[in-house]
Amino acid sequence: MERINSFLPYMSHDIEPLNDDKFSRCFFNCHPNKWKDAFLENNTVEDATKQRISSFMRRKETQSAKKEQDNVYKMKQKKQRCRGLSGKDSDEPVARKQKTIKKENDIPKEEYLKRLK
Repeated sequence: MERINSFLPYMSHDIEPLNDDKFSRCFFNCHPNKWKDAFLENNTVEDATKQRISSFMRRKETQSAKKEQDNVYKMKQKKQRCRGLSGKDSDEPVARKQKTIKKENDIPKEEYLKRLK
């Protein structure tokens, strides 16, 4: 963003580069809302420098990546538990229990066909 901001006068004579305050606000607003909300709990954008915003957002990025990695690991563990003893290494498919609920009004198939006739 800083490089593009520095090239703006060369691209067009009508556009001026952003000053530090506007650049900080623009940089801040390009991040996810949850990260911005977390930053605003203890800081203000007007008082923060680009470096402060950048370091905070890098920490949030690291936390987010770790959380994503943990979620992927948990999903793999859950998937392995669902497979039970047979899984990728085994050729036999995993048998799942099927619940059959017999209703009181159910009648045998022969009786049903008899009634239809």
